[in-house]
Amino acid sequence: MLLKKQVEHAWVQRCGMFPAEIVLTSHCGVFARQLASFRFEDALFILMCEEAGLAPSWLPYSSDVFVSISPLKRSYIAPLCAHGYSKNGVLITKRNRIVVYPDACERKKLSDIKTCDEQSLSQWHRKRLMQAYPDAVILDEACYQEALKGLCVTDRYDLFLSLFVAHMVLFEDYHGGESGAELDGFTSRVFEPAFERVYKAFGVKPLVVPIAWRPEFACYPDGELLNSWRHAPFLSVK
Repeated sequence: MLLKKQVEHAWVQRCGMFPAEIVLTSHCGVFARQLASFRFEDALFILMCEEAGLAPSWLPYSSDVFVSISPLKRSYIAPLCAHGYSKNGVLITKRNRIVVYPDACERKKLSDIKTCDEQSLSQWHRKRLMQAYPDAVILDEACYQEALKGLCVTDRYDLFLSLFVAHMVLFEDYHGGESGAELDGFTSRVFEPAFERVYKAFGVKPLVVPIAWRPEFACYPDGELLNSWRHAPFLSVK
């Protein structure tokens, strides 16, 4: 309880408040992606949380901009959907282009991108998550974005990591995964220094659980697989 109060006090000192929704959703496992969606990577995250007795929650940031260099962001507008398995147990996939003009998305906020049927990109992905996992906790972006608005990158990331000192558990792999070498620069320049600063400030390391990566995790279960994802042969928390 003391650590929680210390973290909340640090937020109040730097930005004048601590997000009330974070208090209400303490003891959650957190998946921090720009959009709350459902790929097989999210499926593994859910299984890991259930194994640990944590409630799976998503911490979206849809005001981030689309850049085609990011594999994850490319998948948001052109998801590789999996709709079955071959006789050899390999996923059968098809690229689903859900945005009319992909080239026009560059440097555009994800929250401003519309799909071919005129729903927001955020809505398209959120609906899939809620169909696959109706108990998903999706944190309200406004509760923390407003607090962090105007802060420098260093302060923002320090406060972000401080959430995992005593309130929640972050599931992430900063040393590998989908982004590969692209992530290395961020890890060394931003994550590792912030991790050390938070550790020094509170005397406790942020709780970050590595989440494994394999190519199948980039696929979006579709059709019946969206309902039977738990039976995917490559999903295992052991």
